[in-house]
Amino acid sequence: MLHSPTRPAFGRLSPRRVTLLALLLLVAVPAAAEAKNFKVDGRVKGAPTARGGAVTVPLQLTRAAGNKLRLGTRNVRVSIKRRARLRLSGSGAQGATSLRATGLRAGDRVKGVTSLSRKAKRRMRYTARPTLKLKRVRVIRNARRLAAPGPPAAAPRTFEQALAELPGRVMALNAKVGEFGSLPQQIEAQKLQLEGLSTGLEGVTTAFEQLSTNVEGRGAGFEGVLASVEGLVLQIEGLETSTSAVEDALGQLESGIGTIGGALQELTTIAPLLASQAALIKSFPGAEAQVMALDETLRRIESRLGAAEAAIGNIGGNVGALNAQMSALAGQVNGVANTALSGDVATVQAAVNGLAGPVASLASAFGGLGSLGGAATELAGLEADAIALEGMVEALCTSVPTACP
Repeated sequence: MLHSPTRPAFGRLSPRRVTLLALLLLVAVPAAAEAKNFKVDGRVKGAPTARGGAVTVPLQLTRAAGNKLRLGTRNVRVSIKRRARLRLSGSGAQGATSLRATGLRAGDRVKGVTSLSRKAKRRMRYTARPTLKLKRVRVIRNARRLAAPGPPAAAPRTFEQALAELPGRVMALNAKVGEFGSLPQQIEAQKLQLEGLSTGLEGVTTAFEQLSTNVEGRGAGFEGVLASVEGLVLQIEGLETSTSAVEDALGQLESGIGTIGGALQELTTIAPLLASQAALIKSFPGAEAQVMALDETLRRIESRLGAAEAAIGNIGGNVGALNAQMSALAGQVNGVANTALSGDVATVQAAVNGLAGPVASLASAFGGLGSLGGAATELAGLEADAIALEGMVEALCTSVPTACP
């Protein structure tokens, strides 16, 4: 082959290409260097999709995670390695400790870390649903609580009484659970309160990480102390389950009032018509019994909503007390971490043992928050009543066609 003076020999780069590559490297290195890790926290909103070596999952970020990422939307997709084993915890794990990304399902709480540069974040702001590569993934799965509708009210009521009160009852419920009702706004406010717990919990977690590092750095002879610290860390990690339980309960409440709101929209139209057609309703077979069942369900929903309002109204006060308790514990753990730098084994072990009481007290307080003051059963029953109400309205329109224009 003839050598051309204008064309570089095989395997060589021309000076021009060398210059271009150098410029590209100079541009690429700062872009990579400015990439930062961001915590990702959200709930799975649909089924995962597997393609090649990755699994893509639709996720709705928590408000706190969305504010930190600032992507312009909280609805994202996360990409997880297909073969990755994800750490699993929560009351719905049923004894399992890990799962594949393809096993994720709607409602699962997913936490992890993603790395983004400023340029990548700017580009994602123009994407309807950005995709984030997720690593160090953890999954919290809580069992879905369902309860049968509660027992019927003991007080006897007449058909005429139930029919006369129906329009007013529907209007009052609609003002409470409708799109601009008081209860949806209260739920949103309590969600914001709950997000404040993550800051306090992060302070405790960071303090225990420092304690673990300091004890581990002491080497031989401190293995027993390190085991004690790790046992306390496991208890702290379990606190997230209580927070998730409250969020699940609020999500279940939202779902229930959403279903109720849809049925109430239809009832708002037909309730006045039903109230003026008592004699006609009695002429349709089974219609009177359907009205009485509808009245009973609406009154039971009123009772459940009252219990729900009382329970979630206490969340703000509980969160404030928990944050104060976590702040005190973080300070105490930091003190023990300092002791672990130079103290002998007995001294450090005693200091670590002294943390067991405050950690147990904090776990108990989180447990009280997770139970929502015993209202969890009412919230679960509300969802069952909501589904029943939807069916009753449809059945009543079939039985009394003149009431449903």
